[in-house]
Amino acid sequence: MNILEGNKLLASFMGETGIQSPYRYDKDWNRLIPVIEKIGTIHINDPLALAQGRTHYVDTFRDNMFRFYCMGLHGANTLIQAAWNACVEFAQYYNEQPKDN
Repeated sequence: MNILEGNKLLASFMGETGIQSPYRYDKDWNRLIPVIEKIGTIHINDPLALAQGRTHYVDTFRDNMFRFYCMGLHGANTLIQAAWNACVEFAQYYNEQPKDN
């Protein structure tokens, strides 16, 4: 599937149509984060998953999580909060590193 088709699919999933959607899910976190959060609210109807105790596509008993390579894993109530926490940790780490003059 190409980018335009994928963006149209995501717009449809989010209930947007035609002119009202600029189809920028591949470039804009402001557009993509709501898609991820919506997926996290959808109930699973798969019997195997239900038998394993899973009721949502994102585990509701766990935090949303985000991390950068070799940095801490950050959990929060929303994905954007988790990503923000990871960015703050990285910025603190980066600022503590010796700078080349």
